[in-house]
Amino acid sequence: MNAQELHLKIVAATKSAFTQVRARYPNAEFCGYALYSDPDAITICPAANTCSHLEKMIFQDPSDAKYYRWSPGEWDHEFEGSEHFSEISKHLYDEAKKITSPHEHKLFKQKIYECCVDALESIKEEGFLMTLVNLGF
Repeated sequence: MNAQELHLKIVAATKSAFTQVRARYPNAEFCGYALYSDPDAITICPAANTCSHLEKMIFQDPSDAKYYRWSPGEWDHEFEGSEHFSEISKHLYDEAKKITSPHEHKLFKQKIYECCVDALESIKEEGFLMTLVNLGF
């Protein structure tokens, strides 16, 4: 899978995952959406956070406010919608098994992380997240 094809698949999976989460929690006010991966970049997972969850976490531990804001693993809907990334993650795992050098592995990880950032930037620029809000989610 080339970078452009991977980007398109990540965009599609991201939209599906975030639409699913928004539909499950139509009354929630969301304040964050993210994609994250493991240290080997062989999985991609979505996360979404609600304002109420973020406020609760910061209230309980104000000294770690930045951590709770920017760490998807601490978010309210971390990993929800991950099934939309199953095919992508299987492909990444298969590709990673073919890597034979640390340099190749570094380039592989960089490509995956860049594709995730590019996918999020793409949906933001096209107004996808605002569309979810305007549809009543």
